[in-house]
Amino acid sequence: MIRNQERVPWLMCLFILATGADDFQCVDNGTSAQSGNVPHMPTVTKDSDSYQATVEVNILDKGYSYVVDEFLDYEGNRALMRVYKSGFKSSYIFSYDTDEVFSISNNLCKVSNISDSRFGFVVGGGSQTSGGGGGGDRRHIFGSAAVLRFAADKHDVYNGTSEVRGVPADVYSTCITWQGVVGKARATYYFSQANWNTSAPRKQLPLRIEVEGLTSLPVWGRGPPPPTSQPPKPRYFHHVYDFINYLPYIAADPAIFLTPPNVVCENRVVTRAFPKLGRFFSFRSEEIDPLSGIVEHRHLWYDQDAKMTRVDYRYEPPGSGQYTNGISSIGDFNTGSVSFTADDWLTGLFNPSAILDFLPYGLRPPERADNQFKSAGCRNLHIATL
Repeated sequence: MIRNQERVPWLMCLFILATGADDFQCVDNGTSAQSGNVPHMPTVTKDSDSYQATVEVNILDKGYSYVVDEFLDYEGNRALMRVYKSGFKSSYIFSYDTDEVFSISNNLCKVSNISDSRFGFVVGGGSQTSGGGGGGDRRHIFGSAAVLRFAADKHDVYNGTSEVRGVPADVYSTCITWQGVVGKARATYYFSQANWNTSAPRKQLPLRIEVEGLTSLPVWGRGPPPPTSQPPKPRYFHHVYDFINYLPYIAADPAIFLTPPNVVCENRVVTRAFPKLGRFFSFRSEEIDPLSGIVEHRHLWYDQDAKMTRVDYRYEPPGSGQYTNGISSIGDFNTGSVSFTADDWLTGLFNPSAILDFLPYGLRPPERADNQFKSAGCRNLHIATL
C-alpha cells in the first residue's frame, strides 16, 4: 500500500490546465521516479542513431490521414521521406552534407534548402559541425532520439500501460517545444513492453506518438505565415503517429537516398566533377527500349584529333531486305559536321547528311563541351559473381 500511495504524485506531475481545447496548456512540474519500479522512457539510440519505419499520420483536428516511409541514416548524414497522400506519392531526400532537399513528384525534381522544405521541421535543421570532406562548417542530421523528440531532457512521466494495435505498451508523457507551437505541446509515447518480441533484434520499440497543443500556423508544420500577414489566432491541433515495423537501423538498399534514374534536379550542388574522357576511345553499347522490347547493339569509335567518329549498327527489326545488313555511320567534323552512312555490303545505300545531336549515334563536335552534368551519386550497374 505504501508503494502505491507513493506513485500517485509522480503520475500527476504532468497535467493539463484547460477549460477547452483552445485553452490547452501543458505544464511539466517534475519527472518520473528517480528510482524504484517507475521507469524512464526507453533509450532508442542504444544500438544506432539511425532508423527506418512506416508511419501512419492521423491529423485528427483536420480529419485526414497520410502514410510516410521514413529513413534516417545518421552515419550517412542523410534522410528520406516517401509521402503517400490522396493517391499521390512524393519523395523528399535530405542531403545534410550539401544542405539540400530534393522534392520529387511525377519524375519532376525541385531543389531547396533544408530549412525551406515543407517537411524540414520533421528531421530538423541538424547541428552545425566543423570539418567535412571539403573543410569548413557543415550540418549534420540529428539522431533518432532528437528527430522523434524522445524526451531528450528526460522530463518524461510514466503513465502506466495500454495497447497499440493489440501490442501491450508502456506509456510516457512529456511537454515539448516545436516549431509553430504556442507554449508547449504534450507528447505521449507508446513503447512495446520489454517482454514483447518485436520484428527488430531489440525490444521496447516505439509504437505510437500522440501530440496535441496549440499552434499559430494555418496548417501545422508548413512553416510560419508571411511576415506581412496578421498572425493567426492560436488553434488546437491533435496528431497521432503510428509506427509500423520500426527498425533502429537502415535495412533498405543505400541507393534509396539517391535521386531516381532519369530524374534531373537542376541547380543542385556540384559534389563531383564530370569525368574527362581520353582523346581516343571506342566501346560497344546495348540499347534497350522497354516499350517496344527492341534490343540494339552498337560499336563506336571516336578520334578527337582527327575529328572523326564511326558507329556500326543495324536496324531492328529490319523494315525491308536492304536494311538487314549492318550499317556504318562515319561522322566527319572537318567538313562541316557531315555524316556518311553506308551499307556494310555496299548494296547501294550511301547517304551524306548533317550530323544531328538527337540521333542515337549523333555526336557533338569535340569543341562543344557540355558542363551541365552533375553528380547524382553512385550505383552498381554490373555485379560479377565468381
